[in-house]
Amino acid sequence: MAKRKGVRAHYEAVFEKILRDSEIPYIAINEFKRPIIKGRPVKNFDFIVYSRKGKYLIDIKGKFFPYEYQKGLPNYWENWLSEDDLEGLGLWQKIFGKDFQSMIVYPYLIKYKRDVKNFNNVCLFKNKTYGIVGIYLEDFLKNAKKRSQKWHAIYVSREKFKNLVKPIKYFIPEIKIK
Repeated sequence: MAKRKGVRAHYEAVFEKILRDSEIPYIAINEFKRPIIKGRPVKNFDFIVYSRKGKYLIDIKGKFFPYEYQKGLPNYWENWLSEDDLEGLGLWQKIFGKDFQSMIVYPYLIKYKRDVKNFNNVCLFKNKTYGIVGIYLEDFLKNAKKRSQKWHAIYVSREKFKNLVKPIKYFIPEIKIK
């Protein structure tokens, strides 16, 4: 497995473990070495995955489920991304061409056992439970709104997002998780 760094590395590691355990061909990208394209650094995505259903450029965006509490209520289906994430993935899509599809995979770290029911594909990794869903970049962008000027963040409303995402096995049917 590729060595990942940072506090968010466990999200990429759980996805990579699923790919390895399922014997799915993939390439893990070194996201810390940004290439220069058209005179400026471009953010890398995390994986190139070859599935019998398609070839994917995948950016991993893990979140807690629920993400945080506001006014005592759980905040489910948090999905914001930076403009940099979307710009980079979109540019890579153009470079790789129509034979590849860009997608965002969300390994949600499930905080409470009762929330497992929200996911069709669940994985246990280092004694933590993750629900894994994905969305094509195109679908995310069609439904996205600006979240924060200051942080340059984009999101899809949680209610809409919940209905747009699909279990990871929808995209990569040969994955071996429940």
